Amino acid sequence: MLLRRFLLTALIALPACSNANPEGPGSGAGTNTGGTAGDGTGGSGLGEGAGAAGAGTSMGAGAAGGSGTGGTPGTGGGASSSCEGAAPVCTGWNTRAVCTAQGGETSWLEESCAAGLGCVAGVCTANACSDECRAGQAGCALYDVASDSFVEVQASGTHGRARLFERWIHDQTASLFFDQIVSVKYATSSLNDVDSIYIGDSALHTGIYLAAESFKLAATGSADARSNVKRLVERFDGLFHVSGDPGNLATSMFPSSDNDHKEWTNWDCNAFDRHCDVEYDGQTWDYVGDPSRDMYMGPLLGLTAAYDSLSSYDEPHRQMIREALVPFAVELARKRTLPVRLVVNGFALPVAMREARFFIPEPADMIDGAVEISVDFNDISGGAIRGGQEMMPNPSVFFRQWSQFSSVPDVPRASSALMAGGAMRAALHVTEGVPGYEAERAAISQLLLENADDWGNGNDWIELASNWSDHEQDCEATYFGAHIGFIGAYTWGLLETEPALRNKLLAEGLAPVWSDLGGHKNSFFSFGYGRVSGGLESGPLSEAQDQIEQFDAPPRIRLPRSGSCASSPVDVDARPVYFLTWHSNPWKRSDTGNNKQTYPGHDYLVGYWLGRLGGFLNDDAEGTCLRLQ
Repeated sequence: MLLRRFLLTALIALPACSNANPEGPGSGAGTNTGGTAGDGTGGSGLGEGAGAAGAGTSMGAGAAGGSGTGGTPGTGGGASSSCEGAAPVCTGWNTRAVCTAQGGETSWLEESCAAGLGCVAGVCTANACSDECRAGQAGCALYDVASDSFVEVQASGTHGRARLFERWIHDQTASLFFDQIVSVKYATSSLNDVDSIYIGDSALHTGIYLAAESFKLAATGSADARSNVKRLVERFDGLFHVSGDPGNLATSMFPSSDNDHKEWTNWDCNAFDRHCDVEYDGQTWDYVGDPSRDMYMGPLLGLTAAYDSLSSYDEPHRQMIREALVPFAVELARKRTLPVRLVVNGFALPVAMREARFFIPEPADMIDGAVEISVDFNDISGGAIRGGQEMMPNPSVFFRQWSQFSSVPDVPRASSALMAGGAMRAALHVTEGVPGYEAERAAISQLLLENADDWGNGNDWIELASNWSDHEQDCEATYFGAHIGFIGAYTWGLLETEPALRNKLLAEGLAPVWSDLGGHKNSFFSFGYGRVSGGLESGPLSEAQDQIEQFDAPPRIRLPRSGSCASSPVDVDARPVYFLTWHSNPWKRSDTGNNKQTYPGHDYLVGYWLGRLGGFLNDDAEGTCLRLQ
């Protein structure tokens, strides 16, 4: 998308280029050859990022249970182990941990609620309780507090469907494969013999599921949600560190000893983005590199939601979140010098050193130590970047370093501008009041609030974001840009603390996004916008509630759909069954279907629980919880 947007502008603004003599355009990337990623030049003042993770985590795939061990905070910084002032947390359906002072020190002590009370959001509450286990887990059943009896989970209710989707993901399908969300295709319609799994966008989908569990934890205090959140945070701890390169995200990872991922994905260690037998955390792993912008937006959403749903009770996992989000922001913010090779219409130019921000290098995917950018002026959709991922709000700042493109006008990329702001503010949010991150916070704050070079600051990025392009009716068009751009806007808007910058963001950054997407019958967008802006009008609220109601309970199978391309966004129950509904084309109605193809239902869960957390959906199963018998 970076190359396509730039080339569209360049082809209009500049004379035609020949194959033989252009210095050529570039896209940011890279590291200093032979050195450590991120040692580049420039005045940002960023150090080498947060310290290495110090937590020893359990990374296996098995059934849900405990969250694994947390270890100790890493050397990059860490909060105090004291729980002073922390609110109680639910540890079971009627138990909780309470911060207690003894001998001048504080510690967590577990206590049971009085008879007839259950634990909700850390509070012992009459006629209420929260889930301590999940449907499908051995010995777990739905308990009704008022009747003091076990009852059936009702698929007709929205809360019941949420519980059934948890069972579908964890127990009835292979949708959670080594703690990563995947799409599973079975050999037969009996759905008991896996034929293949799709892992291409796993980091995005796993982040969405982490957000769903985090919203559930924040809304209810569920001990089961807390366990799931910790488990998924541990997986992202691995995904952000297995490559060994700061800020670089693996899109999926599997133990090298596992044969299923090799068989079910046609794994090929010779593919440029497949990295095999990598030593990490005392094990050997296979992982997928070459992350897209989508892949980073999943964990940005999920990890920030997880951080806010956890507390000092979960400090080792909050430290894992810092050690993921801070290097991500640090590497995006860093001004560095990059080795870039441009290939124009098949002709490779010599490597040139160029300066850039908003690029996370991936040395393992570079070609001969350099970022490689391939462009074809005869096919502007076919460009490619090898060696890292960019999120440049205005890529022309980078391209103008080549003489042929010195006069190219700005190319505002609204989605990347919102993503950049969201990433910077998230890193500041998770390190607020945490010692050991002073240098990183100062540098990120300087970039966000004061930076005066051509790469701009938060105010400049909002002005770029105000150029958000409306999504016109087109059943063949992709829609992922709307989704990931919204995640950036939601995260930034939710976390921004500077009043003037937040007001500008809402008025000039988020408002155009909502003007475009607000009528797309997308509950995730609607509930997210409502949470950031302070509420929803009755029309959008009712429509968003209706779309959640239209999701069928599992099984979630790719059923055939028919109908011509709609002139306006259609209801969820008239669309194809998608891997992620909120990420997919809202005008399309037809799909051939495949009764062997399953999808997890994490799209339902993230929409439902965001609605619950924001107060836009009511609990239609009050007074019930899943508990062990």
